[in-house]
Amino acid sequence: MSFRDIAVGDIVHRMLAGVIPMDLKVTEITDDLIITGGGWEFSRDTGVEIDDMISIPVSHLVKPE
Repeated sequence: MSFRDIAVGDIVHRMLAGVIPMDLKVTEITDDLIITGGGWEFSRDTGVEIDDMISIPVSHLVKPE
């Protein structure tokens, strides 16, 4: 599932540890990233959180229904 159709202003769901939902507003889009309020960055291709300080994925996006 790609997240390339997500746009600035959209609300996405961040799933912490795959089970704890958090609604976030998209504040910026780059070629590769979705950036949300709170400064979280996610891959536009996979929705997985990108965090240089943590070596394993800790959260991912889920598109709202």
